[in-house]
Amino acid sequence: MQKILSADSHELKAVTGLRGAAALSVVCFHFSKEWTLLLPGLKIVSLFSTGVGALGVDLFFIMSGFILCYVYRYEAAIFDRGFLGKFIWFRFARIYPNHIATLLILGAMVVTAHIAHVQMTGSYLLMDLPSQLTMTHAWPLVPHTVPGTSWNYPSWSISAEWFAYLFIFPLSLFFLKRRISLLPCILLISGSVIIALLGSPRLWSNFPNGADLVRVSFEFLAGGLTFGLALWQEQFVRWMQQAGSFIGILLLGLIAFCAIDYSFFSVAIVLLFPFLLLGMTADTSRTSKLLSHRFVFWLGKISYAIYMSHAIFQKIQKIVLPLSYLQNANFFLRLGAVVGSLASIIGLAALLYYSVEVPARNYLRVHRPRWARERTLKTQAPSFAL
Repeated sequence: MQKILSADSHELKAVTGLRGAAALSVVCFHFSKEWTLLLPGLKIVSLFSTGVGALGVDLFFIMSGFILCYVYRYEAAIFDRGFLGKFIWFRFARIYPNHIATLLILGAMVVTAHIAHVQMTGSYLLMDLPSQLTMTHAWPLVPHTVPGTSWNYPSWSISAEWFAYLFIFPLSLFFLKRRISLLPCILLISGSVIIALLGSPRLWSNFPNGADLVRVSFEFLAGGLTFGLALWQEQFVRWMQQAGSFIGILLLGLIAFCAIDYSFFSVAIVLLFPFLLLGMTADTSRTSKLLSHRFVFWLGKISYAIYMSHAIFQKIQKIVLPLSYLQNANFFLRLGAVVGSLASIIGLAALLYYSVEVPARNYLRVHRPRWARERTLKTQAPSFAL
């Protein structure tokens, strides 16, 4: 049988490119007010101020569950303490270096701003540092202020992702070992997404960050189930691969309608994310080919660095040259300021990626503790029909 996906060494380029698009959507969400202030004609960017850009985080969570199940699909056959230790250490090596680097940069900025008597936006309380250092600041019952405003505010989702690695990933592997038919699997995926998006914070008023953890956990699980669909339903996945361009156009249409009714259309957008992922597992559509382009693929490679560093640039920009100062400048100067902001964000992310993320990750993977070394498999893991 011809495989839908290639061997372990194969990287899904379109999925990686999709990560880059998700990171840029979050950047547009956080910079939409400043950029549309300078260029009111940027209607597409102004849409992100309604919250559409924030859906990039939901896409990240779903992709995370999908990609991790793809990467570890063979080890899932023999799930033991050694494999779990390796998985936890490798995920720590993946997310912690950028997190601690951005935290140190912010710490240096706070001290410098205090000495220079400069006001910085954001909350930088010492009481939040223990939870920040342990990546538990978005976990329930952990003492901290509101995670979305403290220190590097996008890192709340990294803390939530860390929670998903520890507690939801094993559940995803549990489902992978069971073949689920097409309709029940689609219903499980859709139900997980709806629970993630519609869980009212009122239900969790006595459970700090409960709504955030429910959101992350169920979207991560939806991503794992989506990969299960790729394992079990070859013909359906081929249909999704061929319909990749249609799904992409449909998503753009739903994004446009979010200005009319954000709550309804945003749910529809996230419900389409799992099927978009399936469509991007092969370069058979124009959308997948676009996302596989060399530059878009590179943006996907540095997407985590973009996500973790763009808030730092935003804080620096508000101190050095607030974009509101250029509101009445000529068009080309305003356009240059917007383009320069985006280029600077990507440049800072590339610096973080090549100087911190890659070398630190490689070092930690080589110099891992004994408990993170899995035992050699004595039997060959089953070959999934991918």
